[in-house]
Amino acid sequence: MSKTMSKKTEIAQAIETDDFDSLLGIQHVAEPDKTAFLFLSDEGKAGKSTAAIAFTTILRKLNKTVDAWQCDPDHMKLYYGFGKRDASGTLISKEAQVPSDCGYLNIRTESFKLVNSLKSPAKYKIYDLPAASIDELPEIFDSSDSFLQAFVNNNTKIVFCVPFINGIDSLLAVQKLKNLFCGVNSNAVIEFVLLLNYSMMIDESETLAGLDSAIKGMKEKVYAAHIKTKFTPGFENIIDYTEDGPNRDWFSILGSLDETSKITMGKFLKDYVDTVKAVY
Repeated sequence: MSKTMSKKTEIAQAIETDDFDSLLGIQHVAEPDKTAFLFLSDEGKAGKSTAAIAFTTILRKLNKTVDAWQCDPDHMKLYYGFGKRDASGTLISKEAQVPSDCGYLNIRTESFKLVNSLKSPAKYKIYDLPAASIDELPEIFDSSDSFLQAFVNNNTKIVFCVPFINGIDSLLAVQKLKNLFCGVNSNAVIEFVLLLNYSMMIDESETLAGLDSAIKGMKEKVYAAHIKTKFTPGFENIIDYTEDGPNRDWFSILGSLDETSKITMGKFLKDYVDTVKAVY
């Protein structure tokens, strides 16, 4: 058989296969061209907002177009860090903020804003959701399928970013997400980033055992991000963002830190740079 005939046969077979699948109602999910990173957990003080800040900082440092959204009205670290401020350093009103800096929406009362935000052409979107809001999402959006369909309609992959610091609450959060959303909508592309913050682990061996249980049998892509940097005294205050500010980019303050904090910050940034580059 000639190469030309062979090529024609391959094309014909591909067309026949696609036509047959369509008759069966099988839809092929194309790889979405946008990605939404949703930061959420089932416990407070687990490093969720710190991770959202890190992803926003690093993606923008890599010159990626990133929309950032503060969705938790009670813990506003992302908003404090990236929200636009006036000449005096005061945050401008929430209504005037834009996601290219940091937009604001209350996920529990303004879910329509999240749906509308997905229409933005920004390739990457960051959503810092409230702790303990996992169970609420299907109710807020009427159903798990409706929630997922909003992302499907806007050609956006969902990446659930979950702090993993123990083998109980952290494991439960992942299991809830699996049960609520995985396998619900065949057109939704879902992935997981499990953020193992070693500085917050009480029992490292128990946590790592819980990680094995979390990812066992999962069909979705799972990336275990090992944030191994141990926080030195005072380091948490250095990376913290406050309402009053000034809140400077972590990379920009590196040179002004004392030697111990500089070493810690360098390791911390590398851990997150490696993580972001692996999943974006």
